[in-house]
Amino acid sequence: MRVRRGALAVLVGALAAFAESPESLVDRGVAAAEIGEYADALRDLEAADRTLPAEHPRRCDLAFGLGLARYGVERFADAVADFTHAIALDESKAEPYGWRGLARLHLHEDAAAAEDFTRCFARDPKMRAVFETFAAEVRANRRPPPTQPSKRSE
Repeated sequence: MRVRRGALAVLVGALAAFAESPESLVDRGVAAAEIGEYADALRDLEAADRTLPAEHPRRCDLAFGLGLARYGVERFADAVADFTHAIALDESKAEPYGWRGLARLHLHEDAAAAEDFTRCFARDPKMRAVFETFAAEVRANRRPPPTQPSKRSE
């Protein structure tokens, strides 16, 4: 009986260590971002970002997940940077272009957003309906652009 308990304790310890591995943190963080649990997503993804080697193949997923989470908490400039990083790591994926386009719309960077949507749809035409719907909603509900301070003529 003691051998089994000892083996079980080792197994539980290994599972706990795996649960906190950078790869597991990426998986858990991306899943949390996709269901709108942005604080949990950011906690896991930022922890993974500190420990996942720079050349690790999951870096693209990590950058994409960070972008989703930061988009969700309306940190649009940070989201653009994260999606740009994901694109730099893998230009073939459509979704980072679409999400970067949405973030750019929030920032009133409409021309850059249009380029991102074009790239997204070129990579996956099925994304057109999804991102065109999201883009229309963003345009209808986004905050007005910041105003420039008026210059006094002296």
